[in-house]
Amino acid sequence: MRLPPDYEGYPLAVVLPQSTLEQLLEQRLSHHYGVSVSWRHRLSRIEQHDSAVTATVERLAEVGTGHIIAHWELVVNQTHVQPGFVIGADGHGSQVRHQIGTGYQQVGRADAFEIYDLALDHELEPEQRVVLDTVVSSFLWPLSGCGCRWSFQMLPDPRSAEFPEKGRRFGRSQNETADRVSKERAQSLIRARVPWFDARVQEATWATTVTFERRLATVFGHGRCWLAGDAAHQTAPTGMQSMNVGLCEAADLAETMTKILRRNAPLERLERYNDQWREEWQRLLGIKGSLRPLESSRQWTKERCGQLLPCLPASGDNVGTLLNSIGLQWQP
Repeated sequence: MRLPPDYEGYPLAVVLPQSTLEQLLEQRLSHHYGVSVSWRHRLSRIEQHDSAVTATVERLAEVGTGHIIAHWELVVNQTHVQPGFVIGADGHGSQVRHQIGTGYQQVGRADAFEIYDLALDHELEPEQRVVLDTVVSSFLWPLSGCGCRWSFQMLPDPRSAEFPEKGRRFGRSQNETADRVSKERAQSLIRARVPWFDARVQEATWATTVTFERRLATVFGHGRCWLAGDAAHQTAPTGMQSMNVGLCEAADLAETMTKILRRNAPLERLERYNDQWREEWQRLLGIKGSLRPLESSRQWTKERCGQLLPCLPASGDNVGTLLNSIGLQWQP
């Protein structure tokens, strides 16, 4: 899927490894705002007051987790802080969301993906590919050098009622047999799903399975505790909507809080944030409205109309721009 060349001056979708994005964000916080990130800390308790929040934060000395060993943590000490607001941008298992008692409703089926980071025999064109058949989707992210990431949607096991909530397995391995099995599995999926992909797989450097649920928080917060990103919503990863829209939410939320803290804006302005972004996600998740093909749309687009919404790397008015470019329109 190509973005149209006149798409708001941004003709490309940029793909960054998560570690690179985290590093850039941390550098921005440090260099421009003098804020340091406290790693190995976690929130354990929140108490809301009229003018502030009392948050209990635990510092962890060691954390152990893995496929073989049980999960364990060593808490060194606890600190009580009183910020004016708390933003829970802490992912699908959000402790902030649990602490404030916000529901997290499932609004669609869960989608499981097998994901492989591969080393190839040559460098790819810098272009993301979204591959849709009538049942499942696959998508390709080119990485630096001769690397790429293939993600393959998998059908649920008929012996199981449903997928677990965003479960993960596999990962990096020092086991040659496991690495060989991952490479062979990736090659098998490529041959079956995307026979046009002519690059040869040299190595599977990483493999995992991830289950993404479609979920939406019943409210994006209240009082002085609010949510953004995966803490408030989940969807399929094809268009990276949950993260990208989450960044827009966080910017909007921070600006609103700044006006309250520094310009004496009323606390009620946060209700606009809740109403705006919940409405947006009701649209992106297909709860309100649907896609309809134009009369001039290709047959391929008409047959896959229902699969395309989570593939769009956009939100707000930009969704309409992208939809029009592929022969679709929004039907309220």
